[in-house]
Amino acid sequence: MKNRRLEHLRNRYKDTYNAVMWLRDNQHLFQAPVHEPILLQVEMKDVKDAKFIESLISQNDLRAFVCSNREDLKLFLAEVRDKQRLKVNAVAPPDEPLESFKPSRSMKDLGRWGFYCYLKDLFTAHDDVMRYLCHNNRIHDIPLGNDWTTKNADKVIDESGVTNFYTSTSKYSVRRSLYGNRERSTAVNHIRDARLFNIAVDAEKKKQLELEQHDISQQIQQKNEEYKTLGEREKNLLKEQETLRNEKKELSSQTQRRRNLENQLEAKQKNLETMQKATPDLEGKSEKIRQQIVGINQQRAQLAVDYKDSVRECTKVAKERITQSLQQVQTTIEKSKVEEMFRESSQQLTILEAEYLRINNTLETHKKLAKDLKKVAHEKTGIPDGADIPDELKEAFKLYPDTLEEIDEMIHDEKARIECQYQSNPQVVKEYERRKKKLVNLMDRLKDRRKIWRKNKEK
Repeated sequence: MKNRRLEHLRNRYKDTYNAVMWLRDNQHLFQAPVHEPILLQVEMKDVKDAKFIESLISQNDLRAFVCSNREDLKLFLAEVRDKQRLKVNAVAPPDEPLESFKPSRSMKDLGRWGFYCYLKDLFTAHDDVMRYLCHNNRIHDIPLGNDWTTKNADKVIDESGVTNFYTSTSKYSVRRSLYGNRERSTAVNHIRDARLFNIAVDAEKKKQLELEQHDISQQIQQKNEEYKTLGEREKNLLKEQETLRNEKKELSSQTQRRRNLENQLEAKQKNLETMQKATPDLEGKSEKIRQQIVGINQQRAQLAVDYKDSVRECTKVAKERITQSLQQVQTTIEKSKVEEMFRESSQQLTILEAEYLRINNTLETHKKLAKDLKKVAHEKTGIPDGADIPDELKEAFKLYPDTLEEIDEMIHDEKARIECQYQSNPQVVKEYERRKKKLVNLMDRLKDRRKIWRKNKEK
C-alpha cells in the first residue's frame, strides 16, 4: 500500500519522491524523527471513509513532510530546498500534546443528529502527524453524520450549532457574517471519491495474516528448540554409547581375568586332590572341602552365566537408546552383584586354602610328635624300630584305657598312690606334666580346627 502511494509520488511529484529517498538515507542528521509526507503516513481503518480525509486535507499538506521540532524543520528545508533545489513542503506540529486536542462537544451529545464519529477516528497516523492535522484541519472537532443527517441537514444546521460537518455525500460549512445582521450562509460541497487513500490494505486480512505469521514464527521457534533439544539428546546418547563401549571393554577384561582365575582355581583343585590322596587320614575332611570347592565352582559357573547375560543385556541396551538409561542401571546392579558374589567366593576360597594349609601343618606336627612318642616308646620298651610288639605288651596295653581322658585319670590315680608310698622323682613328674600339657594343647587345637571346619562347611 505504502509503495503504491510512493509510486504515485514518483510519477506525479518527482521532487517529493526524491526528497523521500534522500530522507531515508539521512535520517541520522536530525535530532528527532522527520516523517515522510502525510500521504504515506495515514492508514485508513476503512477505505470507504478515505474520501472524507482527501476532501479535508489539501494536496500541499498531503505532500508535506512533518518534522518533530522547528530546528529539524529548518535543517530539512535547508538540505532539500536550498542545496538540492527540490520543490517540497515541510511543516512542524504545535507544541501541545495530542491529548490536548479535544472536541468542543461530546459525540454522545451530537448523536441525536445522526453523528457517529469525528474525522480523527477514521484513520491512524504518528502522533506528530495527528497533532499537525488537529491543529491545522481540526479533524478532532469535525463530526461525520449518517443518512439521517443528510436528509435533515437544515434541521441539523439550525439546531445542533455545528458549523462544519460531513455526511455520506457532502461537506457542510456554515458561516455567519461579522457585520450587520450576522446573516448565515451555508456552503455544501459534494465529496468526490477518494483517489489516494483508497490505496490501502484490508485491515482484517492484514491482522489475520499477521496472526498467521506470528503462529508460524512460534512454530519455527518451537521446531528450532526441538531441534536443539534433539541435538543435545543426540550428544548425550553418543556420550552414553561411548560409556557403554568402555564398560563393555572393562567387562571383557574382567572376563579374561575371571578365566585366568578359573584356570588357577582348577590347578589348585588338582593340587588339593593330590594332597588329599597323600593324606588318607584326612579323607573325610578333604571330601568335604572338595564338595565345598565343587559348590564354589557351581557358583562360579552360575556367575559366568549371569555375566554372559549381563554382557548380552549391555549389548541390547546399546541398540535400544530410548530405554538405555533404565537398562544401564539394571546392568550396573547386576554387575555389582556378580562382582560381590565373585569377591565373596574368592575370599571363601582363600580362607579354605589357608585352613587346609594350617590343618596340613597340624597334621605334619602330629605325625612328627607321634614319631617322637613312638621312638620314646621303643626306647622305654627296648623294642627295635620296625619290629612287632611282643604279645606280653599287647596284653599289657589291653589293661589300660583307650581314651586320653581315661589315661589321664588313671595316671592321676597312680601318681597319687606313688606319692603316698614314697617320694617321687621331680624330674620324672616334671617331664610327665610337660608332655601331658602339650598333649592337651594339641587336642584343644584339633577340636578348634574341627569347629572352624564345620562352620565353613555350613556356610
